[in-house]
Amino acid sequence: MEIIFHSLQSVLSIGIMLGIGLAISLRGWIDDAGAKLISSLVTRISLPCMVLLNITNSFTRETFLTLFHELLIPILSVVISYYVGSAVCRLRNIPKGRRAIYKSMFYVSNCIYIGLPLNIALFGEDSSVYVFEYFIANTTALWCVAVYQAAAEGAESAARISVLDTLKKILFSPLIGLITASAVIALGLKIPAVLKTTLGYIGGMTTPLAMIFVGFALSKTKIGELKMDTDMFIAHIGRFVIGPVSIFCLSMLIPTNPMQFKVLVMQSAAPVAVALPVIAATYGVDVKYAAILTSVSTFLFMFVVPAYMWLLHVYFSG
Repeated sequence: MEIIFHSLQSVLSIGIMLGIGLAISLRGWIDDAGAKLISSLVTRISLPCMVLLNITNSFTRETFLTLFHELLIPILSVVISYYVGSAVCRLRNIPKGRRAIYKSMFYVSNCIYIGLPLNIALFGEDSSVYVFEYFIANTTALWCVAVYQAAAEGAESAARISVLDTLKKILFSPLIGLITASAVIALGLKIPAVLKTTLGYIGGMTTPLAMIFVGFALSKTKIGELKMDTDMFIAHIGRFVIGPVSIFCLSMLIPTNPMQFKVLVMQSAAPVAVALPVIAATYGVDVKYAAILTSVSTFLFMFVVPAYMWLLHVYFSG
C-alpha cells in the first residue's frame, strides 16, 4: 500500500496543474491563439532547453556512449507497438482523419512532460539516464513517423511530404535539444553557469505549460464525447499495456538492470504525447479526437501509475 500512496502523491501535482489549465480555460483566459502560443513555447523553447540541461547534467562522454549501446530495448518496443497499432487500426477500420492519431496511441508516449518528472520522483535522479533512453526512440518515432503519417492523411498528399519537410519538423521539435546536447557532450564542452541557470528557468516551464495545454484541450471537449467506446478502449489498452508487455518480453532476451527495467516500463505506459493535438491541428486531421485521446489517457494514467508500481514491487520482491 505504501508504494501505491507514494505513486499517487507523485502524480498529484501533475493532476493539479492539469486542473488549473482546465479551470482557466473554462473561464476564458485562454483562447485558441493562446493555446497555440503555449504549444509553441513548450515544443520549440522550453522542452529543448529542459532536454539540453538534463542530458548534459546527467552524462559524461563515456556514459553517453554507453547509453547508445542500451537503446535496443526501447527501439524494439516502439517498433513492436507501432506494428500492433497499425494492425489494430486496419482491423477496427478506423476512419480516415483518425488513423495516424489512433496508431500513435500505441507507440508514442509522453515520456518527457510526464515521464521525466514522474520517474525522478519515483526512482530518483539516477533514473534520468534510462528516461532518455526511451526518449530517443520515442521522440524519433513521434517527429518522424507520426508527423509524416498525419501529414499524409491530412489535406496534403503523401507525394508532397518530402524528406526535407520531415527534417524541418524534426529540427523544430524537442529533438533539437537532444542533438545539441549530444554535440556538447561529444566535444567535451562545458555549459557556462549563467547559461545553465537560464536553461533551468526556461526548461522548468515545460511541465506546467504542457499540463495547462492539456487542460485547455480537455475544456474544448464535451462530457458526452469522453464516452469509452470499443475503439477508445482498445486504444487505451494499446497505450497502457502493449508497451510494458513488450518491455517485459524483450528484457527476457536482452539483459537489463532493475532500474532500467522499471523506468522503461513506466515510460512505455505513460499517456500519449500532448503534442498529438498540435500535430493533428497542423496537418488537418481530427483535432478533437486527438484531444479526447490525450485527455482521457492523461486522466487514466493517474490510476495506471500505482497499478504498475504495485506490479513492479511484487515482481522484484518475489
